[in-house]
Amino acid sequence: MLDYARQHAIEALKLPHRVVLVTSGPAGVQAGEFACEAIGLNLYLLVPRTSDHLFNLEHESSVTLLAAGWDLKGEARIICDDPAHLQLDLLGEPGAEWCELVRIIPYQIQIRREQGWGYLETIDLTCNLTSKIRRCLAHPANEPLDLIELLCYYWIILLKSIFFGWICE
Repeated sequence: MLDYARQHAIEALKLPHRVVLVTSGPAGVQAGEFACEAIGLNLYLLVPRTSDHLFNLEHESSVTLLAAGWDLKGEARIICDDPAHLQLDLLGEPGAEWCELVRIIPYQIQIRREQGWGYLETIDLTCNLTSKIRRCLAHPANEPLDLIELLCYYWIILLKSIFFGWICE
């Protein structure tokens, strides 16, 4: 992925403080608005512990997020460890103690046009996995689970390229 596209995606994720999370699974299709905060390309959401979204995420991690200026497709991970090391302002929100922290790892962002309808641009974030894996291998202590997740994504992309004949980058 080009650096300007990556930077554009990071800037777009910083803007909203609330997003609509859409999940599907055993509880059916669910859509709800939640507080969020971005760190780089990761987006963190506070989801109430009683929400059917969490039940759906236990079975299907693919999600869609909707904000005023973009749509996002990605994978959700419920953060079970102590999130204090993340230094998120989000954790100070009223009612945060009754919520689970969910990290969204985007694989595609579609930036909407400011006027009219349709998308201005689509940014595919899965094509830069090899450089992410190199960074994780260089600094494995930073986020050890990220390396495992990235390796899984890498194999998925590799399998897609073998079976469907396309390769990112």
